[in-house]
Amino acid sequence: KASVNRWEGSIALDVTGKATMKASNSPLGHAGSIIRTYFDVEGQQKNTFDSFIGEFAPGAATTKVETSKLDDLNTPAKISVEVTLTGLGQAGNSGLTFPAHFMSTDYTRTALGYLDSRTTDMILPRVDGEKSSITLEAPEGMKPGKLPESISFKGKHVEYSLSFELKDKNIVVKRELYLHGSVVEVADFKTFRENLVKAAKADQTLVEFVKE
Repeated sequence: KASVNRWEGSIALDVTGKATMKASNSPLGHAGSIIRTYFDVEGQQKNTFDSFIGEFAPGAATTKVETSKLDDLNTPAKISVEVTLTGLGQAGNSGLTFPAHFMSTDYTRTALGYLDSRTTDMILPRVDGEKSSITLEAPEGMKPGKLPESISFKGKHVEYSLSFELKDKNIVVKRELYLHGSVVEVADFKTFRENLVKAAKADQTLVEFVKE
């Protein structure tokens, strides 16, 4: 893959839905260049990540950012963060829910705004990909509810998978999204958009924790 963000980590939930995320991104290709560009300024890294994650989780607060030696091109780029998340987890009488995925690519976030058809080919600026494995940690006094069904599909330009598995009292959410090719031809655009919308809606799948 030419450009892949690879996130791995955990999100610890409390009974109110507030969460603390600890995660690392070890990107490949162009995604690594973006990390080097935006996070190679000491003293500004927290603000930079706040700006990034604020697009997905308003009210998020970055408490810690660590990076590899981003100015050393012989060292793989890596960024590790700790973030407090509010507003994503929703608490109810019997438990709480949390979205399966919330840091989505620009393509899935804007897919609903695309027109249904085009009269010219669409140029993809780069081959893009995302791969993540995030463990949702159950709040004290709660356990996982019924796991959502796994979702996967592969089209000419969009490949997607989302799966859930139990690990003790936690839920491991694994997700992959890849865009293939550099040009979406007019004849393929409708299916391209439909698959992006399908991925965006799958990301909104709610994971449930219930009272023990």
